[in-house]
Formats: sequence, C-alpha cells, structure tokens
Amino acid sequence: MENQKHEENIQKIIQLVQNYAPILHYHNATHALEVWNIARQYALSGKINCEDKQALEVAALLHDIIVVPGKQDNEEKSADFAEAYTRNLGYSFKQTDTAKRLILATKMPQNPKSYLEELICDSDLDNLGRPDFLIKGDLLRQELELPENVDWYKRQLDFIKNHNYFTDLAKNFRNPVKLENIEKLKDIIILQKKLNIKREMRLMDYLLRVYRYILKKYLFSKPS
Repeated sequence: MENQKHEENIQKIIQLVQNYAPILHYHNATHALEVWNIARQYALSGKINCEDKQALEVAALLHDIIVVPGKQDNEEKSADFAEAYTRNLGYSFKQTDTAKRLILATKMPQNPKSYLEELICDSDLDNLGRPDFLIKGDLLRQELELPENVDWYKRQLDFIKNHNYFTDLAKNFRNPVKLENIEKLKDIIILQKKLNIKREMRLMDYLLRVYRYILKKYLFSKPS
C-alpha cells in the first residue's frame, strides 16, 4: 500500500481505537496508542520493509481492540476483527494475515516466531522498562480488582524478573530502567512487610488493652 494511503488509514484506525477501545483501567485507548508509538519507533530502527512496517503499526493499534476481563480469547477476537477491518481499508491479504498473526503473538505467555512478532511483543510490554511502570502496574491491579498488598508486588516482581525483551532494540532501550523498576519493587515489598508488622503490632496492642479492660471490669470488680 502506498505510504500516503497507509497514513490516512492509520488516522482512521486511531479514531476507531479512541472511540471503541475497551474503557478499562489498563487496557484502553491510551495503552493501544502507547504500543503503536513504540512499535512505530522500533519499525523505523529495525530496518524492516514498508509492507511489514504497515502491518506492524496496524496490529499494534488493534491488538487489544476487544478485551473482556477474565476471558481467554481476547487476542483471537481482536485478531479476527483486525483482519476483517483492515481488508476493508485496502490492505493486501498478506498484510492483513501478518497483522492477525502479530496480534495473536501478544497472547501471554509470549512466544514470538519471527522478528516482527518479537517487535510487537516487546512493544506490548514496553512499560516494564519505563519510568511509569509502577503507575501502569497499579492500573492493571485495579482492572484485575486485586488488593494492593505484598502479594501483588511479589507477583509483579516475579513477572518482571522472569521477563526478557526479545529484540536488541528493546533490550538496549528499556533494560536499564527495567532493572531500576525491579529494585523499586524490592524496596516496596520490604516497606509493605514493615507496615504489615506495624499493623499487626497495633492490633495486638489493641486486643491486649481490650483484654485488660475486660479483666478489670468483669473479673476484678466488686460484687454489687
């Protein structure tokens, strides 16, 4: 597809995303645009051909166009939607098929089979290596309706420690801050544990005072 026509289509897709993307704490239009923005940067740096670059951009924008919390087929439904929608925009069969495969590649756990799939996987989890990682993590926690506690931060720490970017582009660009985020999570977990100990001590102190009050009032009081 000619680049001018592609850029016109991208604006249409952006408008679609802004109007119809899920309205969730984490999976929403903002997330889609962030993934598209970094994927676009990686595409320019990665020296991929124009046809694949266009497919990558389309997939990045539409990879979470359908998200129902708790459902296991969100990627499949988003991929089917993207395939049909982009064909109506005039993309070739090869490009729509590529975009579909790229969206399916974002399904967790990630297991990309090509360089393009590696690029979109790295773009989808770009926030792990950004300064706003903790903010994005809290949005995901709210979306999952989980409490903010030590278990949540341990879950985040396990995930980020076991995660590896696939491309050298992402490794070089995001790993330094990702390592900082790991240390921040460790510090938060230590702090949360200390707060929990203080809460438990306050509770024990309160219960002890109640127990003493009961003893004094009912066991040691003079009979009337």
